Amino acid sequence: MTGKVHQFVALKPVIYIYLFEGRPGINFSTWSNDCTTETEKMTSSLSLMFFSTLWLGVLIGVSFVATPAKFNAESLSLIEALDVGQHTFSTFRWIEGSFCAALLAHLLWLKDIRFFAPIVLVLVSLVAVQVFVLLPTLGVRIDAYLSGTPPPPSSDHFTYALIEIAKVVVLVALIVATAINVSKD
Repeated sequence: MTGKVHQFVALKPVIYIYLFEGRPGINFSTWSNDCTTETEKMTSSLSLMFFSTLWLGVLIGVSFVATPAKFNAESLSLIEALDVGQHTFSTFRWIEGSFCAALLAHLLWLKDIRFFAPIVLVLVSLVAVQVFVLLPTLGVRIDAYLSGTPPPPSSDHFTYALIEIAKVVVLVALIVATAINVSKD
């Protein structure tokens, strides 16, 4: 093969686009999680930072702006606000699941994951606790409100809010760690 070879690393497997006797060609290499070039390292780190920052923005928007705002709206009753909140967080768990999948996929792509894996795994664990433990319990409580039978007091909402704050802290830590990794390369 003669000619100039350009490597595109945004997706794995690595794709090589080349010119052979004046005609373009494409060659797919084998799957690899080894970011060998500086461009690959920079691309994977910046992509990790992008997803983390996007998730942080969505988290702040949903949990710390939209949710408190709906409970302050005088035109919404508590029952209506709880119903809207239940639908909001039902949708939000799928969005956060997608972010978890994206960050876990990055762990497969990065060469040196020792720095990022603990942070990502803590984040995924926090989401798992919310989705599999707290949201079902909170759903039962909201259903009780909607049926006209307020449930007894519980610390579940407080625990959920603490985990939301913890996710903000962990996402900021991941963004900072990624920025440090990018700046040292």
